[in-house]
Amino acid sequence: MKQRLLTALSVAVCAVLVLVALAIGVRTGWSDERDRALQASQGWAVDEGGWTLLNDYAADCANLAVVASRHLGAEDERVTALRNAAGAFDGLTDETLPALQEANEAAARAAASLSEALPALESVQASARDQVYLRTLTRVVAAPPDVLHSASRDAAERFNEQLDSALLGRLAKLMGVRPIEW
Repeated sequence: MKQRLLTALSVAVCAVLVLVALAIGVRTGWSDERDRALQASQGWAVDEGGWTLLNDYAADCANLAVVASRHLGAEDERVTALRNAAGAFDGLTDETLPALQEANEAAARAAASLSEALPALESVQASARDQVYLRTLTRVVAAPPDVLHSASRDAAERFNEQLDSALLGRLAKLMGVRPIEW
C-alpha cells in the first residue's frame, strides 16, 4: 500500500514537472520566434554605417520643424505634426510599429504643406540658407522610408498565422506571447 502511494505520488510529481517544463519551453520557444520575426521587420532599417534610416528621417523631420518654426511659429500645426513624427521614432518597439506608419504619413503631409506655404513667405525669401534647408528637407521628409515593406510584414504575418494555428501556439498565447500587431 505504501509502495503504491509512493509510486502514485512520484508519477504525479513527474507529470507536474513535465507540464511545467512544457509550459516554460513553449513560452520561451514562441517568444524567441516572435523576437526573430520582429528582428526581420526592423533589420531593414540598419545601414552600413550603423545608423538607421529611421534615425536619419527623424532628424530630418526635427530639422525641418526647427526651420519652419522660425518662419511660422512653434505652434503651427504642421510644425507640431513634424515634431510629433520625429518623436514617434524614439524608442521604437514592436508596439509602436503600427503608429510609425501614421507618423510617416503625418510627416509627409506636413512636409508637403510646408513646401507649398513656406517659399512664399518674405522671411524665407530673405534667407538663402533657409531656402536651401527647406528645399532639401521638405523633399526628404515628403518621401518617408517604407517602414512596413513587404518582407517585414510577411515575417510578422507568418508568425501570427503559426501562433494562431498550432496547438502549442495557442498555448503560448495563453502564456502571454502576443501576436505582432501591424
